[in-house]
Amino acid sequence: MRRPLKHLLAIPGLLLLLYASTVLADAPSAPAYRPIRQWIHRAFPASEGAPAGVWAMTQDADGYLWFGGPTGLFKFDGVTFDGSLSHLLPHPQIMALLATPDGTLWVGDRTGYITRIADGKAQVSPGKEGAGSVLSFARTRDGTLWAVRTNGLYRFDGIAWQRFPSTEPGPREYIQQGFVTPDQSVWLLREHSALRKPPDASTFELRTVADYRAAQLGRPGGMWRPDNQLADESLDDEGALWCGTNAGVVRIVWPGRGPATDPPIVETYGEKDGLTGIAAMAVIRDREGTIWVATPKGIDQFRKGRFDPVDLPPDTYKPAIATDGLDHLWVAAENGVFEFGATRKAWPQAGKQVNAIARAPDGSLLMTSDKGLLHIDGTEVTVAPLPDAITGMPRQVRALAQARDGSVWIAFRQAFRWAKGTIETLGQDEGLPGKGKNLRAIARRADHGLWLGYDDDTVAAIEDDGTRAAVYTQSSGIGVGQVTALWPRRDGVWVTGDHGVQFLAPGRPTRTLLFADGRAVRVGTGILEQPHGDLWINASDGLHHVSAADMARWWAAPEKPVPAQHFDERDGWPGLRDTVPAPSLIAGVGGRLWVASDTGVAGLDPASLIRNPRVPVATILGVNGEPLAPDADLAAGTTRLEFRYTAPVLAIPERARFRYRLSRVDEGWRDVGNVREATYTNLAPGDYTFEVVAANEDGVWSASPARLSFRIAPFFYQSAWFALLCAAVAIALLYALYAWRLRVLGTVLLARVMERERIARELHDTVLQGLHGVLLYVRVAANSLKDGTVRDHLERALRVAEQAMAEGRQRIVDLRTAPRPSTSLVMRLRAALDECLADTGIEGVVAIDGEEKPISSEAEEDLNAIVLELVRNVRKHAKANSVCVNVRFGKLHLDIEVSDDGIGLVPGATTKPLSFGLQGVRERTARWSGHFTIGPGEPTGTSAFVTLPAIAVYASDAGRRRWLRLPWKPANRRLHD
Repeated sequence: MRRPLKHLLAIPGLLLLLYASTVLADAPSAPAYRPIRQWIHRAFPASEGAPAGVWAMTQDADGYLWFGGPTGLFKFDGVTFDGSLSHLLPHPQIMALLATPDGTLWVGDRTGYITRIADGKAQVSPGKEGAGSVLSFARTRDGTLWAVRTNGLYRFDGIAWQRFPSTEPGPREYIQQGFVTPDQSVWLLREHSALRKPPDASTFELRTVADYRAAQLGRPGGMWRPDNQLADESLDDEGALWCGTNAGVVRIVWPGRGPATDPPIVETYGEKDGLTGIAAMAVIRDREGTIWVATPKGIDQFRKGRFDPVDLPPDTYKPAIATDGLDHLWVAAENGVFEFGATRKAWPQAGKQVNAIARAPDGSLLMTSDKGLLHIDGTEVTVAPLPDAITGMPRQVRALAQARDGSVWIAFRQAFRWAKGTIETLGQDEGLPGKGKNLRAIARRADHGLWLGYDDDTVAAIEDDGTRAAVYTQSSGIGVGQVTALWPRRDGVWVTGDHGVQFLAPGRPTRTLLFADGRAVRVGTGILEQPHGDLWINASDGLHHVSAADMARWWAAPEKPVPAQHFDERDGWPGLRDTVPAPSLIAGVGGRLWVASDTGVAGLDPASLIRNPRVPVATILGVNGEPLAPDADLAAGTTRLEFRYTAPVLAIPERARFRYRLSRVDEGWRDVGNVREATYTNLAPGDYTFEVVAANEDGVWSASPARLSFRIAPFFYQSAWFALLCAAVAIALLYALYAWRLRVLGTVLLARVMERERIARELHDTVLQGLHGVLLYVRVAANSLKDGTVRDHLERALRVAEQAMAEGRQRIVDLRTAPRPSTSLVMRLRAALDECLADTGIEGVVAIDGEEKPISSEAEEDLNAIVLELVRNVRKHAKANSVCVNVRFGKLHLDIEVSDDGIGLVPGATTKPLSFGLQGVRERTARWSGHFTIGPGEPTGTSAFVTLPAIAVYASDAGRRRWLRLPWKPANRRLHD
């Protein structure tokens, strides 16, 4: 291994090593400091991506750790080591690092170069000849930057690094390290002396090595250092120094807060203890109090957990725990009994193979060992041999309890009650489960009697004297499987076991406790409820905690899941616990909890839990594997994006949580837990903004999100101008179609006009001229008749013929000119009805329903013709006495009904091939998109019904109908018999 220059220049004058190591088994049980082996250690070996042989470490303002060494520069977020900036450096052997609050990273190398890295860009300050290697950086509160080189101290003036001062007091020596004290004094350590520059001073004053060490430790003394030291020291929050040596990391503790003049307690943690390498080459304390150690083979992390481990002998296995009336913790196992008060005290007189322990009502302790049933009152041990009925059992004692009447209850496969030297087995004869179910838990009830927990969802309540047993099973709602732990309340008992937590209250439904995160309790071995309402459950995967406020809401609505805090090995939880001995969770004084695992015991003080208040800063690393500049343009056709992001959660990175969202895609935040990448597909062109926030292990969220705005460029056919071009083309096509339609309509209209003129000429030259001649002859004949009656008939016929000829002339005029103005449809129908029914004796009536509306001239002609045709049919065929024409002017429809009281329709009359009149009615009705029906009337006669859409026949809406008419629709014909 190649050592850096600053480590080769070790201090030869340091004092000899006083303590090489400390045997923790001989240490006090409750020291004023936490031994290094009780810190939570985590290794990041080089085989898993960590840099090897790191010489320098620092932490930036966002919380990221930076590592530098012979392999380059690395940024660490707690999960990934990112070495992407190494190519910016002029020399790979990094020896000093400093991150300043403005986001700048200063890098010093072995050749003397100092590189400034900001916003991903590097600016190199070349080292002068003979300047020496850069050993360390420092920054005073006023923002002044200092660089310690092997030949002196340099200050950055904003442009370049200048030597400061030009001369030094005393003989010139190599500088080995430097630092800035809280009062902003700059200290330098040389081989045999030290230098101090007071705040605002322009020169250094000569000081001793002892002065330097006292300033470094923060109190007088503390001269001791390892003679094999390789790295600068780091001070933890207990005032202990962590030093890197060639044998591992050494922790030096001067207990108390007074002068560090007494010999220190020295602990060494090396490769045999789990360190990634044989030597510790750099040590740093981050802002959360975690210690980071660099070795030739990786990076190591040391941090305090939330639990305080109890110092037990290494061969302790499956300890049983209890507290006495003095709040001393008692731990009993196969290797003996230990009491933890001010110091740890062993009780060899209690024997070994202890597998159950319980606290008596008076605060003394009961336990079973190879000597029998023990009673310990804190000063002496009383032993009572166990009867053969118990000692002959092949299994160990599962639980103990003392009833209020002084009897002792012992759980083997069944319940045994020992009172006044005699023992009795309690089973089916006493109303309890038989040998088929094992007794696993005993708890003293809050009022009187005891609770007993068995296999197969079975709980029993019994009196102290073994009478009045009550058994509760699955029929009572119990569903935790094997019952392994109980916690009594005045209104019932908490029950936990193989799966789940329930509250049993006799006479009421059993309640089940569910956690909001979906986590389920498996193999619950301990449960307790604190006086203020907090609930704690120890299970196979950790310790679960439900606050009193959440429990109050659960008592009001037990069907709703509750949020729960979870502690596991990453918090210092001692580990998995088998179902025996029970319980694995007990309460101490002041709300303190004690938790037992198969191999250890730890304490937890809920009132002083360590909580990380640091707000994590989320960072977007890149898109599709590459960094992306803000407001960048992505190539056209980009539809899939993979965002990578992170946040520096260093203590427990597995508990970091992230939320992200993408504008135009996500309506709200997506909570994805510890996932550090997001994928989006089928993205359309346009502007987007990706945002991400992070939370640390204690749920503290980022103050503001990290944002990345970008734009996906469109293909030419996805652009706005292309859409406008398409719209313009569509408009042009529509206009062309419109012009073509006008041309077609013009042609059709011209042909129609020409046809109208031809028909008009032919009608005038043939029909009208012939009719005019007939009228002349009829007039002569009428004038020659003497019979008045016949003359009257001929006169009437002449009037009808003259009217028909007048209408014919008008039709010829209409064929050549525009339609006539609209007249009153009702008035015209009345006139036509009177004329048609004259001299028939048939009474005709025209009725109106609604307000009369003007009718278009074309529609009026057809409607008049339709009504006349229907009235003529009544006159010819109905033999009716009256006919009624009912016209209803509606908003949406015009309805006309022609009804009579005649003989009714002859079957098949409306479908005869030569029924031209009704056929014409149907065609005229269809011309206006209407409907025509004819059928029997009520009670007699015939009723014909015509309905036409208002938009087609009303004069105000006639124009709209013309636009709906297709150009190829054949011209309407005027139909008549």
